Amino acid sequence: MATETGAHGRQNGAEPRTLRFGVFEMDLRSGELRRQGALVRLQPQPFKVLALLASRAGEVVTREEIQAEVWPAGTFVDFEQSLNFCIRQIRTALGDQAVTPRFVETLPKRGYRWIGGLSHPRALGWLARSHLLVVSSVMEGGANVIAEAARIGTPVIASRVSGNIGMLGRNYPGFFPLFDDRALSDLLKRAYVNADYYEKLKKSLQERKALFSPSAERAALIAAIALPFRAPARSSSRSRRRPRSGSGRRGR
Repeated sequence: MATETGAHGRQNGAEPRTLRFGVFEMDLRSGELRRQGALVRLQPQPFKVLALLASRAGEVVTREEIQAEVWPAGTFVDFEQSLNFCIRQIRTALGDQAVTPRFVETLPKRGYRWIGGLSHPRALGWLARSHLLVVSSVMEGGANVIAEAARIGTPVIASRVSGNIGMLGRNYPGFFPLFDDRALSDLLKRAYVNADYYEKLKKSLQERKALFSPSAERAALIAAIALPFRAPARSSSRSRRRPRSGSGRRGR
């Protein structure tokens, strides 16, 4: 999720004018929600609740905090009914579901939490404070987040897929077999209780750090573009015609 005050982003500590998450964009001044540029209808109160949750991504926002922000003292409404209505309207606008949420998570008797995305600086802050990063990708790996973890110095435990191997190296000590939950659990426990193993992960990742610098990535891209193009080889086998049945000569 990105926030900005204009073309150049946040300036002089000003409040953000725009919140972006996925294909959605919120204009906090006009009170408009758009999906890929198209206006999505959302009433003012649900919009305020959505803006509050999205601006505090990853945090638990209690029902009391929502009431104080959206329905301050002196506002006479049925708060529970009004809040439930707002959450339903938000989920309808975003195509979200309470059972399998992608944006708004319900925490019973507590409040709500925005899980639709974090701004890049906040995501990096969380990563820097983390003990480990787990990349459990099934196919492509997690190139961007692994590169960020390496720059910050947060050790990585990752699934053994080609994308992660390419980033971390074939002999990286933090791989677990794909779909093997027990192996992942064992590595997590090992990294937590075994200081030597944890330091080995950090050292192995530190050795790859230089590969993820912008200059190194740019040089690798240029080198890849410069490689000569090779057309796929054609098969040299010639198709043979099958003889027609009864086409052979018969003795007279």
